[in-house]
Parts: sequence; structure tokens; C-alpha cells
Amino acid sequence: MKKLINYKKWPLFVVSLIVAAFGLSACSSNSSTSSTPASLPPNSLGVLHVKHFSTPSELPIIVDSAGRQVFLRGVALSGFEDQNYTGAVGTTPHYPINPANYDGTCPINNSTAPDPPVCEVQVNLPWNLQSTAYNSQNDLAQVRQDGFNVVRLTINWSEIEPTEGHYSTLFLSRIAQVVSWASQQGVSVILDMHEDGYSRFLNQVSTAKAPSGCTPSTGQDGAPKWAVITNNQPSCSLFGQNELNPALAAALTNFWNNAKVKVKGEAPGYGLQDHYIGAVAFLAKYFRNNPTVIGYELMNEPLPYGSGAIPIGNLFQFSDNYLYPFYQRIIEAITGVRDSKTTCKANQPDGTSKVGFSNCAYPNLGVNTKQLVFVEPTGYNNEVDFAPQLSYDPSTPNHLPPPITSYPNLVFSPHQYTHVFTLDTLTKPSSYPGPISPDQLAVNTLPNLEAQASAGVYPPSYDFAYQTAIGEAESLRAALFVTEFGDSQSTDNTILSGMVRAQQDATSTGIFWTFKEDCGTVKNQCSGGWGIYNSPTMGPNGHLYQNGTLRTSRLKIIGGPYPYRVNGIVKSMGYDPTTGNFATVIQTNHSAVVGDLSTETEIEIPSLFSSYLVRVIPMTQAAVSGGFIDQPGGGRLLVVATKGSGMYAVEVTAPSQVASAGPLLARVQAQASNPLVPITEPQARQVLEDYLNYLDNSTPANKTYYTILSALLNVAVGSPSMDPNLG
Repeated sequence: MKKLINYKKWPLFVVSLIVAAFGLSACSSNSSTSSTPASLPPNSLGVLHVKHFSTPSELPIIVDSAGRQVFLRGVALSGFEDQNYTGAVGTTPHYPINPANYDGTCPINNSTAPDPPVCEVQVNLPWNLQSTAYNSQNDLAQVRQDGFNVVRLTINWSEIEPTEGHYSTLFLSRIAQVVSWASQQGVSVILDMHEDGYSRFLNQVSTAKAPSGCTPSTGQDGAPKWAVITNNQPSCSLFGQNELNPALAAALTNFWNNAKVKVKGEAPGYGLQDHYIGAVAFLAKYFRNNPTVIGYELMNEPLPYGSGAIPIGNLFQFSDNYLYPFYQRIIEAITGVRDSKTTCKANQPDGTSKVGFSNCAYPNLGVNTKQLVFVEPTGYNNEVDFAPQLSYDPSTPNHLPPPITSYPNLVFSPHQYTHVFTLDTLTKPSSYPGPISPDQLAVNTLPNLEAQASAGVYPPSYDFAYQTAIGEAESLRAALFVTEFGDSQSTDNTILSGMVRAQQDATSTGIFWTFKEDCGTVKNQCSGGWGIYNSPTMGPNGHLYQNGTLRTSRLKIIGGPYPYRVNGIVKSMGYDPTTGNFATVIQTNHSAVVGDLSTETEIEIPSLFSSYLVRVIPMTQAAVSGGFIDQPGGGRLLVVATKGSGMYAVEVTAPSQVASAGPLLARVQAQASNPLVPITEPQARQVLEDYLNYLDNSTPANKTYYTILSALLNVAVGSPSMDPNLG
């Protein structure tokens, strides 16, 4: 444990700066620090890029045009998806895609759909006059009011290319409409190519009868009907598991093998992947110069070939031979990066019919974007909290494999669902849902993680998902940003709080799943739902409201104070979801003048925390508050100027918690010099094996789980000899 700073040895001029900024008590309140009324919406993040460092182990960070580190905190707008729902028939989404249907109104909420439509009915009013009440139907105004600076707009290939070879300009205009709403509110947008279970059309394509023991089923969202090639396998759930669907297995295998279709049309090639790459390029070409769109997520939770049936495709082989070569081709297509390769022939844009990375670059489709590109590991990351992929090479000096691309603006985006989708939800040992101590420092070293797993706790800590993700991001030379996390409302005080604490330990933020939801039918309003807003009720006119009331307690957990833009680098953060107290340590190497909003650090203090006290605490550097910028609805933006280089802390504390806030600040200061240690894939694999050993030597019931899990993992991960990370 590192020693804390000795405040008694601070220079007199540093103490004077604190007193000048915050009064004799060195604390600011609403009345003791100047505030500036907000006449403009919160500044949008603008064009972002990834900053790289000379040391391979120093993780790249996302920065703005002024070089300030940017923290993205957002929500998923999932009402945009072409999802499967009760009684879904035909080929059209359950909400209209014509922007005219949203001009000053909101389409009727479909009671059988999983999500309400995305709306902004008062867009013709100035941004700060639009209502943010729960029943206002102003989604983007509510996003801003709730303290988020980005939305992940989930869109489907089926909406972009509903007709084979033709990309929909009408749907593109609907996306542009939502992007314009976000821009008006100063909210950035990630365009997410979303899929779950490949496509909702599985059961409309396959005509084969489901055999005994296989319940008729389908996918959820993703590919258009014409791109679903099932080889006439039955669309059904083996053993009652939706993921074990023979039609899904065939459709995925055909996609990853780039099966050819009849019509090329506007696509760059005849293969399924060529059509998909063309769809991404179609989006990126339109939004490449739009500063509100900060980037593109290439595929949500990709599933390996054959994953809808037994055997599951080996995940190492899938990642190395299919998934990352696919990502590489999209990046080449939309950025123009060649990496010293010649360009593939137009009649064979993927360069080869063989698996693996191509020896030629996918044709440049004329986009040449400089925006962020978000890449996810296989969706099975959600089950084990690490990604079985090539991320460690013992033969290199820094133990890193070759990067998949030289494109600099790459972001690794795993999802964190610790104790929600992880293996322990199947076995549920007595320690479930695992450790929830605020002090994650006790378990974030490898020996302690292995000890936790050996005692029957898996994942062994909430930090584990981030420690493995840090190692995987390093291997890709990418920044790290989690684009999904969440849980059922019933576990907020344990699981969700643990997730948020782990984010803070990793000096990270993320995208919460989800903003609003219907949760099925009116009869089942999903009391344990995942949204920030309660599920809707039926109105007096017989129509379902767009959403219910705000779940304030849930927003308090995920929506506390956070760094917005930082002149320097955040070394550590800490947040107590119970009290709302927050602390961070920031290191900077140059000055920022008071009043220069283009260089100052900005700390977002959402409206739920408007009464909290704020301190700027110089540690090895002079730092001074430049005051607050008030925001409609009660939120505040703290601006901090610095002089020279060094470190300082910012503390945000509930008035009733001032006397007890010290431990959080002390912990954050200690973490500044003791950050989370990355976990390599071989180490993560060993932790998992420790857990399996526990099951094997535990109760008869757990031994049964061991037999099932070890059999599945042997197929999905294979023996150690099949692990490329072991050399």
C-alpha cells in the first residue's frame, strides 16, 4: 500500500489557492462559488480520436480536438431495433421509419414490442424549453437532463438493407433525424450495428419441422430476411435454450463463410459479409463529417459459426480466423487504411476464399472516416468475463501479438454482465452473487482472484471483467470503453452497484442497457425491468404510454458525478452508489487558464447531486476551481483550471456525508499509484479452471454443473494445446 500525500507539507501558496477558491472551510456550496447561467446546450463532445502513448502497457485514451481526455457516459436507445416480438409478421419494423411520423408527435407504443419508439416531440422549441418530464416523449432532452453525454443508437442491418442490394435512404433519414435531436441537446451518438440471434426472420425462412425436444423458436434482430440462409434447418430451441437453434447455427456459418447471394446491387460484392460491409460504409459515408456521430460499433455480441447447435465453434479459431479478419476488412473499407497491402480485386473484395486475414486490403469504399471504430469480442465474453482470443504472445518483448490494423482510432468494447449472464448464474453457489465490497483492492491481484475462484466465486470480483478487458485492449492497441452493462432492477444494490464500482476502479465509464423498455405485454409490465424509466401503463385512450416514471434510485447508482473532459489524465476514480459521493485524482502536464472552456477540466455534477459540496484539492500541483456552469434542471458543470504539471483531486460529497467521506478520497488517492493490474488471457483461463475445480470437488449438484460446463468449455475453448496464447 502506497503512502498517502502528507497534506501538512503542502506549500503555503497551495493552501492559499484552496482558501481563495472555496472559502475558509475549503468546501464550495451553491452559494460560495460563482455560477454562470447556461445560454447554450452543453457543449457536444465534437470530433474525438484515440491518443496513444509510447509505452505499450499505457492504455490509449479517447480525447477531444483539444487533447483533453473524454469520458463517455451513455444509454442505449433500443427502440430503434427491428426486433422480434409477439405476433411479428411480414418484413417491416414495428415502428415507422419515415421521419414525418415523428414530426411533433410520437407513434403509438406497441404493447407487444420490447421497447417504445424513440421520439422528441418538442424539437421545434429551444433546447432548454423542451420538457424533460417522464411523460414528455422528449427522449434526447431526457438523456441530457439525466446526465448522459452519449447515446448508443441500436440499428439493424435489416433496416439498412431490407431489399437485397439496395440500401435504404429513407431509414438513413430516420437515423439523421435522431442524430439532429441529439445534436440539439449536446449529446453525441454511437451508431451500433446490432444483432442478437442473427435475425428475427429465422422462423420465416426455415420450413423444416422441429423435431421432438426442440421447441419452435427464432432469433431476435439483425440480418434482413434475404440474408438468412438456414440450409432448411429447423428454427427451434434445443433443450429449451434459444441460443441452441439449428437454423441459427446454419445462418451464422453461412455468414462467416461469406456465402454468396444472387444480387450484388449497391453492395461491394456478392457475399453476405460484402453486403454487410456495404451497409456500414453506407452509414459512415453519410455521417463521416457529422461531429455528433463519434463513431461506429461494427457488430453487437458477435456469435461464432455453428453456435446455434452443438458443437460450438472454437472461440480462439473463430476470433483469429473469422471475427477479427472481418473487422479488419470493414476498417479497410471505411478508413482506407492499407497497412502496406495491395488492394483486393473488385470481383473478389474479401481477397480470398480461405479463412484468416487476407493478404490484400478490402477496397476503399470512399468513406475515409476518421471517426472512432468500436469492436467487440465474441458474445461469449458475457459468460466468462474475458475474451478467448489472441491477446498474449510470450515470444515478443512486451507479450503483445501484432495489431489487427494500424488505424489509430480503435476502441475495444466488451460488455460487462458480471453475475447477470456469467456462468455462476447457472450454478449459483452459496456465495452468489459474489463480493460486493466497496474496496475492490482486496481482490484485484491474481493470487486473490484465484483464491476467490477456488472458493466457489466466479467471476472472482467485479474488477475481473475490467482487468481482462484492459489486457485485451492493450493487445489491440485500442482504447477501452464498455458499450453495455446493466441488470434487473431487483439487484441494483448488489450487482449494479458492484459493476459501477468496478468501472470506477478501471477509471472508466460505459453505456447502460437500456434507456426505456416495454418488457413485453401490458399484463407483464416487468417490475424487475432493466430500463431507467419504469415500464409504461395503459392510458385512458387505450394506448400504452411511451414509458413510466423515472427510477430515481437506479439513476443515482449509474448517474453520479464524473469527469466530462479532462486537461490531463484521470489516474483514479471512486464512487459510492449508496451516498453518491465521488472522488477522482487527475494528472496534468500543462496549464489551463481560468475561463478558457476549451482547455479547462470539466466535471459533470448531474441534477440529483446539485446540493453536494465540491472540493478541488491540490496534491502536487496548483489547481483552482473556475466556478460552475448551471444547467437547466439543476445540473452543474464544475470547471477547473491548473497551473503547471502535477496531480490534484476533486471531491464531491453529500452535505450529510462530509464527516465520513475521507475513506473514499484516501482510497482513490492510493489507487492513483496502484491501478488495476491487467489480466492476460492465460491467467483468466486459469482462474476459470480454478472455479471448475471447485465445482468438481463440491456438492453433487455442483459436480453435475461441472460436467456440463466443462464439456461446453472444452468445445468452445478447447484444450490448452489449442490456446494460441500459450505459445
